[in-house]
Amino acid sequence: MRDPRTRTSMKIAIAILVGPADDYEVLREAGHELVFSPKRSNGVLRLTTDELIELASDAEGLVYNVVTPEILAGLPRLKFVISPYVGYDKVDVAAATGAGVLFANTQTEGNTAGMAEPTLALMLGAAKRLPQRSARLRDGGWRDDGTERSLLFHEATVGIVGFGAIGQSVARHLGG
Repeated sequence: MRDPRTRTSMKIAIAILVGPADDYEVLREAGHELVFSPKRSNGVLRLTTDELIELASDAEGLVYNVVTPEILAGLPRLKFVISPYVGYDKVDVAAATGAGVLFANTQTEGNTAGMAEPTLALMLGAAKRLPQRSARLRDGGWRDDGTERSLLFHEATVGIVGFGAIGQSVARHLGG
């Protein structure tokens, strides 16, 4: 039986780039072969399924945020997929599990805060009635008639539905 402490070099396809490519060099330094997508666009341009399969055809590891039965069938050597994002709504977890492929996401404070901050922006926009006020300005109105009362967050109690990592980050941003 192989000693589990023995490192085995793997080929890892980086199909979606988050941050500078240099951030992935630690994997190369550990002896792994890295193959980067020619579309280095920080996730803006998505590879087609055929492009992805061509990129990762003989890879054991994949950095990407989509896992489908078609992708799994085209990548028979695949052992794991790492998504650089929190969500996994584009991942067929049952298909990956059935294929013996480990899937993991990377929940970091950075990407959790990246979801909490737009949540706060939407909360403030709603509280200050920004859509209504913006529409009035676009229609030529300047002053409101007193019916567009806004809410103050100062010393307010804010309810958060769902208190996972993002909800907790929203609470921290609110100072709670």
